[in-house]
Amino acid sequence: AGQYFTCGIAIDGQTYCWGTNQFGQLGDGSLINRTLPTPVFSSVNLVSIDAGSNHVCGLAVSGAAYCWGYNARGQLGDATTTNRLTPVQVR
Repeated sequence: AGQYFTCGIAIDGQTYCWGTNQFGQLGDGSLINRTLPTPVFSSVNLVSIDAGSNHVCGLAVSGAAYCWGYNARGQLGDATTTNRLTPVQVR
């Protein structure tokens, strides 16, 4: 859980998030708040996730890391400070 939002991984590997979405931390490609679990827009199945205040990072089966949400200080690891509305691979 992050600040005012929560994410989880279903048995089938699909990641879902819900709650506040001011910075894209729900990963569904929008900035719309969600009151029900909404699939994260990604073709990558994650095996674990961890949320910061307004961003999320996850580990894929392949071992690659992906992050999305607030990125003003480069916390997503994609060499930018651009907020991401969907998962991007950490460099």
